[in-house]
Amino acid sequence: MPTIEFDQQFQDLCQQMVEIAFEFVNFNKKEVDTIYVFGSLEGNIIAYELIYRINGKLAEVHKLNVASKKKYDLSDARVISLLREGGKSLKEVRELFLQAKREVPTLLKMAYFPKTGKLNNDISYDLHYTNHKEWTAGDIFNQWVEELKKSDNQENMPNQDKGWLSKFFQF
Repeated sequence: MPTIEFDQQFQDLCQQMVEIAFEFVNFNKKEVDTIYVFGSLEGNIIAYELIYRINGKLAEVHKLNVASKKKYDLSDARVISLLREGGKSLKEVRELFLQAKREVPTLLKMAYFPKTGKLNNDISYDLHYTNHKEWTAGDIFNQWVEELKKSDNQENMPNQDKGWLSKFFQF
């Protein structure tokens, strides 16, 4: 596969994962400052997790209604559907890299800024948890959340139920 075609397909899949997350908050540009998308493709695990910055506050999916003035449907069925859709996109990322005979990334950390349309994507090929006895993708996601909180000096993030988003969808 030519590099230009590969790059475009990869970019499209990244945009798709962001769009899934943005659609979940009804494309609310007014309140949503940043959407952080975490995608793990390490080993045979596929994990898609999210955190949002809404009105200047970080909030995981199940706490969106604490940070937002708008109210979202946070039912288990809707959240599971969100995570499944993101997981399907991650599976497509893996398939794209394998078809192109390229090393599959182990971790994608994306930050999308709806007000400007800017997307940052940090890609890693290192092992983050499969080489550790007890760590999971959820642990790595939680570490990232802590880094985001520290970078904001934000100690008053809405209370998080530790590990709540650590639902992995294996395909």
